[in-house]
Amino acid sequence: EETAEVAAGATPPVLGDPDADVTLEVYADLGCPACAAYNDQVFPDIEATYLDDGRIRYEHREFVVTGEAAGRAANAAREVFERHGPDEFWAFTSAVYEQQERLRTDVPELFDEIATDLGLDAEAIATAGADRTHQSTVEADIDRGQDLGVTAVPGFVLDGELVEHDAESFDELVDAVTATLDDALDDAESGPEY
Repeated sequence: EETAEVAAGATPPVLGDPDADVTLEVYADLGCPACAAYNDQVFPDIEATYLDDGRIRYEHREFVVTGEAAGRAANAAREVFERHGPDEFWAFTSAVYEQQERLRTDVPELFDEIATDLGLDAEAIATAGADRTHQSTVEADIDRGQDLGVTAVPGFVLDGELVEHDAESFDELVDAVTATLDDALDDAESGPEY
């Protein structure tokens, strides 16, 4: 019981301004091809538009749907975050996305190689993935996402509300997410209505 409480309160990896008025939670699965494509094709635009100048708080949340290897990747990534910090976490997850096809066959070796390439504690990271050291945190993220209505990845929650969209392409997804972000930023800048 205590472990679940600790995990539920675990701090997610954050980019942008940790104290921004607008928070975008992104639910992702390191084994999901659509999440890898989002990371490669969409995230750079969100980063340039909203994160580089600290307009929003951007949180990474685990939402594993593709199976055991992705769950192990989530645990390894969380070990990177806990042990080395957010910059290394983002570098590690990007590298996992780039080599995602290897999750099917080379799980421990993949984590070890990426961690070694990044100058991180490879043994601890590979072990955390293999042993699912941070499984309670991963499960807490999944539970949180489900409570907020996330059903697919990548999933987006803005200030506690699911960003609903019927996007059939990444361009449409970007439009839906950025329109929602822009509205929230406009509301935050104009202040509360009385």
